Amino acid sequence: MKLDDSIKLQKRIEGTDEQLNPTETTEWLELGKCKIIPNNSAAKISGHDGHDYSYSYTIFLRKPKSNDNIPRENDLVHITKKDGTIDKDIRVIGFVTLRNWLKLWLK
Repeated sequence: MKLDDSIKLQKRIEGTDEQLNPTETTEWLELGKCKIIPNNSAAKISGHDGHDYSYSYTIFLRKPKSNDNIPRENDLVHITKKDGTIDKDIRVIGFVTLRNWLKLWLK
């Protein structure tokens, strides 16, 4: 499988400022190269709540070294197709790890 596309994960970073007030910032974490596959057949996945959800894209990428960098349900990711046809922020509705690979479903 050729990984030509890219994916970034939006991470929230909590901390404190000089006066010890709580702060929260967001940053985009580069997860590397991936393969974006559109859902042309209107397939669905089953959620943990028993409902079926329609998704827009399936993403395959190498599993990040840190489990903290695995996108979870409702996380926001930014996907970019190499040819420029897809460049958007989108929500994760499901994921599964397959040995050294990660499979995401996005809505």
